Amino acid sequence: MTVKAAISTLLVIFLFSLGYAQPCLSPEAGQSPSKALPICGLTMLNQAVEAPCNTNNIQIGFCGMYPLPNVFWYRITCYQSGSLGFFISPRYLVTQANLGDNYNWAVFDITNHNPEDVYTDPSLFMGGNWSGTYGVTGATAGPQPVECASDNAANITPYSAQPPLIQGHVYLLLVTHYTDTPSGYDLAFIGGTAVITNPNIRVLGAAITDCDGVTVSVKMNQQIKCKSVASDGSDFKLRGSNVAITSATPFNCNTDSTTDSVILKLSSPMAPGNYTLGIQAGSDGNTLLDKCDNGVTTNDSLNFSMDSQTPPTPMDSLTKAECGPKTLQLVFRKPIQCNSIATDGSDFSITGSSPVTIQSASGVCTDGKTNMILLVLGQSIPAGNYEIQLKTGSDGNTIIDACQQPTAAGSSIQFSATGGCVIEVPSGFTPNGDGRNDYLYPLNAARADNLEFRVYNRNGQLVFSARDGSKKWDGTFNGRQQDTGTYVWTLEYTDKQSGKRVFKKGSSVLIR
Repeated sequence: MTVKAAISTLLVIFLFSLGYAQPCLSPEAGQSPSKALPICGLTMLNQAVEAPCNTNNIQIGFCGMYPLPNVFWYRITCYQSGSLGFFISPRYLVTQANLGDNYNWAVFDITNHNPEDVYTDPSLFMGGNWSGTYGVTGATAGPQPVECASDNAANITPYSAQPPLIQGHVYLLLVTHYTDTPSGYDLAFIGGTAVITNPNIRVLGAAITDCDGVTVSVKMNQQIKCKSVASDGSDFKLRGSNVAITSATPFNCNTDSTTDSVILKLSSPMAPGNYTLGIQAGSDGNTLLDKCDNGVTTNDSLNFSMDSQTPPTPMDSLTKAECGPKTLQLVFRKPIQCNSIATDGSDFSITGSSPVTIQSASGVCTDGKTNMILLVLGQSIPAGNYEIQLKTGSDGNTIIDACQQPTAAGSSIQFSATGGCVIEVPSGFTPNGDGRNDYLYPLNAARADNLEFRVYNRNGQLVFSARDGSKKWDGTFNGRQQDTGTYVWTLEYTDKQSGKRVFKKGSSVLIR
């Protein structure tokens, strides 16, 4: 065993005993090959802090099996063959206690493979660098494809050759943090000849016209950023008619401010016929942008028809059920008339693993129409597989859309429910105001009585406490933002189902 491999193994054991670099029992995004973060062709990616957990050991070429402390995985798609060049630059402060950061990396070709195969199939390995030299590492032209583990004093080059990528292949880049300092790193993709940014992004999937002829609902085949949609509709162009697009509104934006649907309004009704919807740069200076800020190609287009009689609105979409849900949310492509919804829920029935009753049904109505129907259930749904079926309700009809078309009885949606919701605290949060993971708090706290949640900094100082499960820590103490790092928490509560008093403790990473 090399010096570095032996030290790395001891370090993993030491960190585990401290409760920091613990096994990734429930990997977050980026912590496992299957949850690799997609690289969208960004020149620079700022990884603020590494996740404090360990995954499986992995075979690094002829070097042997190495442990993976504090790991992140990135997924790369090659759009034009060439070499992959990048640099990993630690953002550390040199002190007597910390002489620097040491990052190791490896690249794997997972084309036509399960991402988790990287742990069991050594042939997927393409190259990497496990040199013990602190500081910047990466893939450059010239050196060997792989450098094995070594000690910092050996001064082995931290650079390896650029792996060759093949068009259409999918790769994983592994970055692991050997030293235990949460300073983070910058990942810059420069110097290579391969194209890893999609040069021809197309998002238009389908267009559905409303019966009034002035509304077109556009369904995308991937998520786009809501803020990239010009409100005047200028991102879109309509061919086959003199009718103009007057506005565009993102529909049902997600918590990460993305959507797969846009509602277009026209200056006047379209006549029955065939049309083409295209993409162009809007008044905001860009076309639609995908989740990675890549612009949709102006060659993107789709054909659709305005029929003299529109087909009924299908019942085909259900918001993902929470664990043990007491409500279900049906989503429809076209508006449903609110007065066609039987308020006692008798338009719907649920069959499956356990008996489920429906107490009521209602819409979120504007001008008498809704794109969503909320079903209130008589009890939480136990874990299992279920089916919602549409039927004729107590009002004598099924649901009816804005075009007076009834959705056929017998329409159904299958779904799964997860029971036994666990009260737990996330392993990390990012209080940066982007609307995602901005707070630290116990999940599913509604299932607890007499709850006490406390958070401590690394000096043992209490920085947050709550006796109400709805209260959340925003990463501040006495009005000041707290530093990036690991915070210890304790959680006490009485389980409503068992009546037992429960005590838990753990740690979460604050990432800025």
